[in-house]
Amino acid sequence: MRIFPPARAVLFDWNGTLLADLSAAYRAWMACFALVGRPRITLAEFRCTYALPWQAFYRRHGVSARQLRREGKRLADRHRRTYGRPPFSPGARQTLRALHRRGITLGILSDEPRHIIVRRLKTSGLRPLFSFIGTSEQYPPKPSPAGVRVFVARARCVPRACLLVGDLRDDLRAGKAAKVRTVAYLRGWQTPALLRKMKPDYAIKNLNEILRLPQLQKP
Repeated sequence: MRIFPPARAVLFDWNGTLLADLSAAYRAWMACFALVGRPRITLAEFRCTYALPWQAFYRRHGVSARQLRREGKRLADRHRRTYGRPPFSPGARQTLRALHRRGITLGILSDEPRHIIVRRLKTSGLRPLFSFIGTSEQYPPKPSPAGVRVFVARARCVPRACLLVGDLRDDLRAGKAAKVRTVAYLRGWQTPALLRKMKPDYAIKNLNEILRLPQLQKP
C-alpha cells in the first residue's frame, strides 16, 4: 500500500467536477455541431471522445481550423445560450467548506474562461475559499502540467501533498506529469472505465468522499 504525506492542497477541475454540467455541455456542443453542419453524436460518444483543448475536439469531429476561425463568435454565442446555468455537483459546496475549515489550500484549474468561474463563485458565496483560479487564458490547457505546478508552488507544498480532482483523462495526465496525487471523479464528462484505465491514486463517485481519503485523515 502506498503511503503519501498528509494533503495540504486540493486542485479541482471545474466543468464536470465542481459543476454537474454533463447534460448541459452535451446539449450545448450538439447545438454548436448543428451550427457548423456536423452530425450529432451520442452522449456515449461525447464522453469517449472529448479532450482538451476544445478546438481539438471540434477538429476530431470534422470541423476545420478555418471554420472555427470563421464561426468562432457564433459558436461561442450558441454555446453560451444553450448551456444555461447547471448546478454544482452533489456535495461540492459542503466539501469545499469542510476542506477550507481544515486549512487545506484550494484551487481550480480549468479550460473555462476565468471571469465565468469567478462570477459563479461570487454569486454562490464560494469565492473566498479559493486562493488559486487558473485557466487556459494563463496556462497551456491540460494535459499540460504547467498550471498544476504553479498551484503546487503557490500552496508551498511538495507535489505528493497535493490532490488533483478531475473527470477527464487529461486532468489525470496533467496531475501525473506534475507528480501530484490524482483523484478521478467518476460522475463527470468521461466514463468511469476510461478514467480507471489511467490508474488514478483514488476514484470517487461523490465529492464528499474526498474528506475520507487517507491523505486527509487526521493523524
